Amino acid sequence: MKLLFCQSCNDIFRLWSDQPSRCRCGASSGMYQPNCVHASYSGPAVPLGISNGTFQSALERKDSGGPYAFYEREFKAFVIEKDCPTFVHIGGDETID
Repeated sequence: MKLLFCQSCNDIFRLWSDQPSRCRCGASSGMYQPNCVHASYSGPAVPLGISNGTFQSALERKDSGGPYAFYEREFKAFVIEKDCPTFVHIGGDETID
């Protein structure tokens, strides 16, 4: 799953494939391509990713209890490098329309 973090307003937002997504202040935007794998973004955004497999596993364990339950519900999130072929920064500070 791809997300964007806007460095202007500290908003984290998800992308859609049918319309551009924007942060709260409007400085950053992004959108999935029709294949729902590649995406583009613009503005002062930092691309983020969530490992789909670890996220799904955490969701399946969300109601588990016990002394180590928190660790069973963790998932992997990461900053995506700037030169990522599946998440491309376009333009300067222009937003995607």
